[in-house]
Amino acid sequence: MNTRKNRHPAFLLFFLILVLLTSCRPDDGCTIDPKAPKLVASSPYDNLNAEDIQYLTDRYGLPKSTLDAITITDDASKETLGNTILAWQHDRMKLTDPNTQADVSYPMRWNYIMPGIYPVTEMIRQRSMTDASQTKLYGVCWDFAAVFSALAIHYGLGEGTDVRITAWKKYMSDEMDGNQRLGADYGMSPDEYRALSERLKANDLYFPECQIQDAAVETYIHYRPEIYMDGAWVSFDATSPNEEYQNAPYELVLYSDGANTVLCII
Repeated sequence: MNTRKNRHPAFLLFFLILVLLTSCRPDDGCTIDPKAPKLVASSPYDNLNAEDIQYLTDRYGLPKSTLDAITITDDASKETLGNTILAWQHDRMKLTDPNTQADVSYPMRWNYIMPGIYPVTEMIRQRSMTDASQTKLYGVCWDFAAVFSALAIHYGLGEGTDVRITAWKKYMSDEMDGNQRLGADYGMSPDEYRALSERLKANDLYFPECQIQDAAVETYIHYRPEIYMDGAWVSFDATSPNEEYQNAPYELVLYSDGANTVLCII
């Protein structure tokens, strides 16, 4: 389990920049096609297959043989699985910020309003960087939680019963000068919309920028994965949270919680 105390400074920098990116609202003259196709929502983290596991092994050093040897029979085996994934994430995942990776928050933000638009099976192939001479999978706290959950589910834990994702349901924007309102802020930068448009196009979808601007909502300040053991949910957070983040009030988040039904079908 994660007992490391220092918070990565890029984490808070990321949220500062994210709030600045989401500071605009759409124009009033938004033309929307009510008959436009919608995304069929799905869990972003329940679809890893053998090919994905081999890819993670070859590219990011996932300890496949160790994971393959774990049979989930009791809480001890759950803990072994969780600690094995956690150790790998500490070694081969990188918590970063927009100064390093401009798209770092995209899966978290897009999957919140359109669940499944950027699944883990695609994240692992498109979000790599070199750090300390190693190829690492980069992301924010949500990426760590999603990848952990995807692996845990693949290796035998039940989604929602054995493993889940929780969030500290607080918004960074509420603590900043110039905040739009109490609660989540809305908006999306032009660069992010262009990137999202490419992903929508690949799924035979199109939504105008004004519509996406209206739907894009600020996500929570921190996400983490948990495993149910010994009658309680236990955190397996590889982002090295400080004491404040470790002890914050966390609540369950379902993959469909933020789904915008104008954009997707639940």
